Amino acid sequence: MQAPLTQNDRPWDRLAKQYYQKCVDEEDLEATGVESVQKLLQQLGGWPVLESYEWKAWNHSWERQLAHVMNRTGVNAMILELAVSHDPLNSSKSIIEIDQPKWGVGSRWPYLAGIHDPIIQNYTSLMIQTAMNIGADRANAEYDMRQAIEFELRLVNFSADEMTRRDPERSNNRYQLWQLHDVYPHIDLVGYIKTVFDGLENVSPNDTIIIREPEYFRRMQKVMRRSSKRVIANYMLWRVIQGYSPFLPRLMREPFYAFKANQTGMSSIPVPDRYKFSPNLPVILTIVMIDMPVGRMYVENYFDQTRAMRKMNDLTKHFKNELIKQLEAVDWMDEGTRKRAILKAEHINYKSGFPSYLFNETYMMDNWQLPETSKLEPLLEFTIRIKLVRVAEELMRLKKPVDRSLWFQGPAQVDAYYAPNLNEMS
Repeated sequence: MQAPLTQNDRPWDRLAKQYYQKCVDEEDLEATGVESVQKLLQQLGGWPVLESYEWKAWNHSWERQLAHVMNRTGVNAMILELAVSHDPLNSSKSIIEIDQPKWGVGSRWPYLAGIHDPIIQNYTSLMIQTAMNIGADRANAEYDMRQAIEFELRLVNFSADEMTRRDPERSNNRYQLWQLHDVYPHIDLVGYIKTVFDGLENVSPNDTIIIREPEYFRRMQKVMRRSSKRVIANYMLWRVIQGYSPFLPRLMREPFYAFKANQTGMSSIPVPDRYKFSPNLPVILTIVMIDMPVGRMYVENYFDQTRAMRKMNDLTKHFKNELIKQLEAVDWMDEGTRKRAILKAEHINYKSGFPSYLFNETYMMDNWQLPETSKLEPLLEFTIRIKLVRVAEELMRLKKPVDRSLWFQGPAQVDAYYAPNLNEMS
């Protein structure tokens, strides 16, 4: 990725190189970062904390505004989360899932102690400082961001904890789209879903929707009805900025680093210059955003396919045999359950190394021939442009049969996980 661009570079190689080079261009980021963030906020209706009393509320519902923010930025999982997932009752089909969101602090438990919890206090300070760095005066920043954190605290109180959510049976709550208005009369989930899919996929009234946390949505209705558009807008756009914090100029990144350092007990370490603390950060960001082209580069240049794949196949074979051996020996399963578990273990699909389509030129052209960037395009805009393509791809899988050959992790990442709905290990 550090090599200069050449005329012989394939489109996806150019994309990866250009993205990496923008990530390491700190000078350009410092020159364009603030303006690109402010421009994005304006496109999303303005951040009230910056505009004070001049801010004008949108003339539609918060549900449609939330969908608009997702469609414009790719940022999901604030207030609620939408995903196109595998149907737990039929893994060959895809289905829409609506869930409680992720929380700004990361974990749920600090919120439960209330606004005076030390982590929540640090988080609130991060929100205030970020607003001031982008242009808000201190009085507005303190008032508006405290209202925003209080709004988030109220939502968290209705959410389920991670231990409870581990039970897959409790989350398979199925409704047809037309039923959602009757079940949650004060949340326009129908309007939200249709706006998210607008121009990508036709969603019909009879489409099945899974609501993973019905109690969260039942109870949050009152909070949303009582919250002003100003409070909701301040919270939404704070989460957008938080989501794209690695792509901000140094001044805007410092509070995020300080917050993370405080959480991990590293608060005595000074805030580093960009990438001196983590020289691999541009590589990591490029792998995350452009996984398959970077993965192809990695395989072509560094991956010993014959030796590595032989070792991986031996490893997965050993893992499979050991798993079956343990299932045969456990004494807490009845025989019927044991037979089903062994049968499932025998049919686990292992994905090792890299997907076969990685070297399919048609696949790469169809999926990674994005319009090239220019020197005038800020890193933030370039990042969002790439992210929106990936988000659209996910949404457009809704009405298509599940493609078992798809990989959801790039070859340049070292990791392993098991997907129970697909019975596959990657």
